[in-house]
Amino acid sequence: MANLSNSTTLQLELHPQDAESELILRTYHSQVKSLRGAALREDKFISREVNVLLSERPGNLNESPNYARFTIAIHDTPLDDDKYNHAFDVLITAICTRNNAAPLPYFNLANIQGDIVPGLPKTVEYFYYFEYHNTSIFTRAFKRFILPRITTALDLTSQQYPLSKDFVGLNFGLGPDGLLLWYRNDSDLQDESFLTGQYRDSLYLGDPGKLKGRWWDPDWDNEFVYGSIDGVFIITAFSEVYADKFVKNLESEFSDAFEKKLLLKCKKADHFGYRSGVSNPQIEGVTFGTTAQPRIQYPGSPVVPMGAIVMGYEGDEGKDERPDWTKDGALMVTRKLNTLVPEFDAFLREQGPKIFPQLSVQDAADRLGARFFGRWKDGTPTELSPDRPDPWVSSNDKNINNFVFDESARQTRCPFAAHIRKSNPRGSISESPYTSFIRRQGMTFGPEVTRAERNTDKTIFERGQHFVCYASSIDRGFKEIQYSSPMLSVQIYSQQSLTEGTEQFNETMFPPGKDVTPGFDPIVGQPGELQKQTLSFITGTDPNNERRVMLLDKFIVPRGGAYLFVPSLSMLAQQRMPNIEVKSVSMLREQRAKEVERRESGASEIIG
Repeated sequence: MANLSNSTTLQLELHPQDAESELILRTYHSQVKSLRGAALREDKFISREVNVLLSERPGNLNESPNYARFTIAIHDTPLDDDKYNHAFDVLITAICTRNNAAPLPYFNLANIQGDIVPGLPKTVEYFYYFEYHNTSIFTRAFKRFILPRITTALDLTSQQYPLSKDFVGLNFGLGPDGLLLWYRNDSDLQDESFLTGQYRDSLYLGDPGKLKGRWWDPDWDNEFVYGSIDGVFIITAFSEVYADKFVKNLESEFSDAFEKKLLLKCKKADHFGYRSGVSNPQIEGVTFGTTAQPRIQYPGSPVVPMGAIVMGYEGDEGKDERPDWTKDGALMVTRKLNTLVPEFDAFLREQGPKIFPQLSVQDAADRLGARFFGRWKDGTPTELSPDRPDPWVSSNDKNINNFVFDESARQTRCPFAAHIRKSNPRGSISESPYTSFIRRQGMTFGPEVTRAERNTDKTIFERGQHFVCYASSIDRGFKEIQYSSPMLSVQIYSQQSLTEGTEQFNETMFPPGKDVTPGFDPIVGQPGELQKQTLSFITGTDPNNERRVMLLDKFIVPRGGAYLFVPSLSMLAQQRMPNIEVKSVSMLREQRAKEVERRESGASEIIG
């Protein structure tokens, strides 16, 4: 939505148009300057009068550009108040042009929250998880304080970086209970995982825990216990000073409206020390081909249809089954993953010299670590430089991600189970272009490794990765990439339709079709607590003996997570939350918990 507050004229260029042009234009007006975005897009703010004063085309299309020009007058000065003297009237010239290029599909970027695509700019990011307490207060505060401040995809694609140092990005997600209190039915999202929640999926994901009756009780932090998270505020900034100031104002505005469950403060770093974030799926017209980003920053990233990530577009297999309010939204997965960095470094120093005895201890450790990740610490892919980091590759955005795996080289350059090869096989398998793609937007939390931890090779202070990803489906996206043993999963979740051969991090035979078992992803693979007889292992770490098996320790420990829905701004603007007090909120939670249990009855009895 264009802001006309600082100009009385505006040039709009619209591409492309048919020969018979039809211009659909809706404008809004308010004298309150702070009112903008979705909060302004309400019927009561529609402009008083819009008139097309002039419409013209060039006389000879063979000699002139093919276009139509519209001159439009927008009147918002009150009719009964002459003192403003047309102060709120504007004149617009809209030029609609044609070209021979195939038209890009229309994406309503002003209606899509910006962290989904292209991603909120940040050096720090706060995740503020909450539980409703007084929804009448929440409703008023949300419309007043949150809705006008949400950063949209249009905000981020229509301007060049850098943003100002005091920039604060804001997005908002809802859990299943939070969505119900918005008077929306969570089953309408057509995603069984969102409905039942990540707590119930924890065994399925390989998280540690124990059987409790007929349910799996994961060893999670208390903040993530099932049913306790209604939503999350996603806050980004370039300085903790501005992020902290926003949180202070947020808590002041909402007062007793919610209970803080967890405020996780993250920063742009990687505790393991390996460069990441260069291979996210790309969407033409959103993450590249825009004013802010004309070209793909890291060539080699997969280009996927919008619907793989955002609901309601081509590539979203469920778009015809969902109601209109789900369009322009996305499902969000968060995972709090504690990292055991001192133990990881010690493991590399111990095992590296066994594989590379000709190297020094540290060089051998660095090379083994590079084969675990598939990249050296500077980001150089081992597929391009298996023996050492290459500054020519790592310092050039055009080179660092622009490669495919050479199948004839087998595992000499990069193990089949290396983290980046599990994440994106890059031609190693034949697969649908719409399957198993997610946009990752997470960050790390906790302090850097201390001297005491390095001296003892033991983790003392909590640190880790707050994994975040977006997709139009949790089942077809995140879970197909992450989930554990297919046989175990089908036994426990027999109500779900699972496709063998698509599981990646936790499936030892992925990538498929190899005559050697690749093993687990050495970084994020989770064998599962009920599979203690299955040792975590990897092959291919020795480039001279690809069948050599290396047993792995666990370097990442899941401590909780959530499945959330990040709605469109139009859905958030149509807030219909009633004056429900704490007692009524609890009643709705109980009703929903019973419904979830009813759906799962029979499917989970097998583990009892």
